[in-house]
Amino acid sequence: MAKGVLNFRLLLYLALGIFGVIVLLGVIAPHNPAYPPYTTHSAKPDGTKALFLLLGKEGFAVSRLLASVPQNPGLMIIMEPGSDFTDQDWARVLAWVGRGNALLLASDNVHGLPKSLGYEMVPVSGGLSGPQGPGPANPLLKDVGALTLSGGVRLKKHASMAFAAGDERGIYLAESVYGNGRVIFLTSPEIFTNKEINQKDNLILLLNIVRNYGRENIWFNEAAHGFNLDRDTRQLFTWPLHLGLIQLALGILMLFYFWGKRFGRPRPLPAKLSRLAGDYVSSLAHIYRQGRARHLILESIYRGLKQDLARYLGVPPNLSDGELVKICCGQRRIDAPKLQDLLERCTELLHNPGLSEKDLFATARAVAIWQTKNLDLRKGE
Repeated sequence: MAKGVLNFRLLLYLALGIFGVIVLLGVIAPHNPAYPPYTTHSAKPDGTKALFLLLGKEGFAVSRLLASVPQNPGLMIIMEPGSDFTDQDWARVLAWVGRGNALLLASDNVHGLPKSLGYEMVPVSGGLSGPQGPGPANPLLKDVGALTLSGGVRLKKHASMAFAAGDERGIYLAESVYGNGRVIFLTSPEIFTNKEINQKDNLILLLNIVRNYGRENIWFNEAAHGFNLDRDTRQLFTWPLHLGLIQLALGILMLFYFWGKRFGRPRPLPAKLSRLAGDYVSSLAHIYRQGRARHLILESIYRGLKQDLARYLGVPPNLSDGELVKICCGQRRIDAPKLQDLLERCTELLHNPGLSEKDLFATARAVAIWQTKNLDLRKGE
């Protein structure tokens, strides 16, 4: 037998053996989901990646947290904490809140309810509740008409609640003063997921909480609901690695089978498009349509003007209006008095509860004209 034919057969048998082992491993290996629910890493329907990306795009200092508490002040968001989040962890969280910080706690199980708050969960049966009205006057419910609340649990009224909103089943949203800080509790965490955030006024509720308590920093606590960076990253690549090895074995077989055959001129392979989860893409597509309150739009225009100006001047984006105007007074090409008028106008309208469409349009047009005449934004990129 020719030496070339023998080598070919040995390589072919070796490739078939590798292929059989990989297929066997792929069949018997358990397939565990890489990410737990409510993690900001997940683009699945029960993840919160859409919300995390939105807050970052809106200019908030948002980040992920793998410890009990952050080092700096701000707003911490904990969604559906598990039993692994111990009493010691809760003690550290509440001590951090008591130092003047804020906690948004969204959960529908007893593990997500610190005993020291004194709250009591009450199971409720049946389907979803009817449409929820705006409820008591409170900044958290500004422009909120209806929410997609589940019917799992509600809270009992407690003396520590500085504010509470509910339906016929009980309290679903409560706010308590804890030390020098605040705790906001919501019994329906799923309204902030990729699947539900674009429904009704869920997004507006979250933006109200963030605008009131998260202007410094925002953290999504990933450790509370069981996310482990080493373990979950390893699980994430287990099944794709098996699939990649199977494809490699198939490629080796096809290489030997079609060795020496010509199929025409070589052509580049089309780029493989990454397909995201349908609910996640839908949420991003509709997310701004859900937040069309006039004040939210004006605030986005106001923040965008300051960010573009800071980028053009090469200064930090968190400077006050007065500091920006003072810097612009030394720039010959920038109309500083007009800029001061625009910033004062935006601030005045943001505090005006009767903001009209006409005022919003006129202000947005004036900002666009001023940017065109004074800023060459391409220099800042």
